[in-house]
Amino acid sequence: MSKPFKDKIKRVLSSSKAEAVSSSYDVVGDIAIIRILRPEILDEKDYEAIAGIIFESNPRVKTILRQDSPVGSPFRIRRLTYIAGEKRTVTIHREYGCMYKIDLSKAFFSPRLSYERVRIAESIRDGEYIVNMFSGVGCFSIAIARLAKPRAVYSIDISRDAYTLMRENVSMNGVDHIVIPILGDARQTVESRLRGIADRVLEPLPDLAYAYLDVALKALKPEGGWIHYYNFIHVKSMGLDHEVYRIRRRIEKMGKRITYTRARRVRSIGPNWVQIVIDIYVSRAVDS
Repeated sequence: MSKPFKDKIKRVLSSSKAEAVSSSYDVVGDIAIIRILRPEILDEKDYEAIAGIIFESNPRVKTILRQDSPVGSPFRIRRLTYIAGEKRTVTIHREYGCMYKIDLSKAFFSPRLSYERVRIAESIRDGEYIVNMFSGVGCFSIAIARLAKPRAVYSIDISRDAYTLMRENVSMNGVDHIVIPILGDARQTVESRLRGIADRVLEPLPDLAYAYLDVALKALKPEGGWIHYYNFIHVKSMGLDHEVYRIRRRIEKMGKRITYTRARRVRSIGPNWVQIVIDIYVSRAVDS
């Protein structure tokens, strides 16, 4: 999508204005989200031209929004500005047989993580207990429940808006008997009710994944299990191997042993910045 979109933009805007438009855009349900590096240099006619290209190229798009801020923690909210089409931020996104109701003004969602959601689901063994420490509107949890056969998925989020949408999505996808939505901080929740129960823990919030590694370890069963750890790294100052080493040292300092790791880049998020995932198998404590 990126090259044709950028080529079309260059045909309708001046070179300086075209350079201000990101080379691609995200589509969530029927809402397109564009990124403009210098929105102040574009006028109303420029936005009309950009909207026309998107509507023509992607007929399912009904609304176009502009992202005006990075995703912020802890609620992962980004500031959005209406550009064209129907004036709304709520949509239904469908992927791999799952449906997600999303309010983009109140909760985070990225279609660029769709492969990760399926990849994790396909790694689940029958009967596993899963703890998703930062579940948002429930996408990873629901994909696991629909595409695999876990015993239970404890799906935690601290945002009431995300939690409300998660409950709707769990019901809409018919996985009420598997996914257990929990409103609260993951640390407090694991400490109070989920210690030592999980075969697998998900940490899909890069801003908190490293700080909550100790919580992930507490959630795992005594014999160990999997942690799926997501983070952002600057590729010129910290490679994948360095991040794996950093994680290994931290876990071993907490008295656990890593017997397997696999790391990969998930997506680019900016110049020299990428999102990565490390799949970690933690075995029994070193002293056991």
